[in-house]
Amino acid sequence: MVKLESFEVVHHKNGVRTDNRLENLELSVAGAHHKEHSKGYVDGFNKGYTDGLSKRIRELEERLQKYETVT
Repeated sequence: MVKLESFEVVHHKNGVRTDNRLENLELSVAGAHHKEHSKGYVDGFNKGYTDGLSKRIRELEERLQKYETVT
């Protein structure tokens, strides 16, 4: 058994903390590990925000087309 240094953390690639198969584990350092997890949340938020804007633009374009066909 190898003891981790205080700055090392084990990352579970599939996000399941109880899945300790070697192919699911990755050694990381604390700052980088936190940054990668945060990046996932930020990317997800940004995708949702962008998707929401795109949906709103499509809705407005549809309303504009309906308005143009009426007038």
